[in-house]
Amino acid sequence: MAIEGDNLLVITKGGEEHRVITDGDTRLRTPAVADPGLDDLEVGDRVGVLVVRTEAGTLTAKVVVVRRGGSSFVGEIMVPIEATSTLLRSLLR
Repeated sequence: MAIEGDNLLVITKGGEEHRVITDGDTRLRTPAVADPGLDDLEVGDRVGVLVVRTEAGTLTAKVVVVRRGGSSFVGEIMVPIEATSTLLRSLLR
């Protein structure tokens, strides 16, 4: 990951680069930081990013989760999450 102003350049495991816009509604989660901001992110951090794609094709981050140390995993939600099930389906298309 790289930081360019208010934008993040995120590189997937497959090597694809995605420019992700952050805004005042973007929520950041960083280990051991109570109220993180972009200045708490470090180039090279491993991140998980939930984005919304605009009609113009730009990606806006809704949530950025920094994963430092330890292990991480990617899984599949096996039961409906009532409050966000519609959002999850639309993101998986």
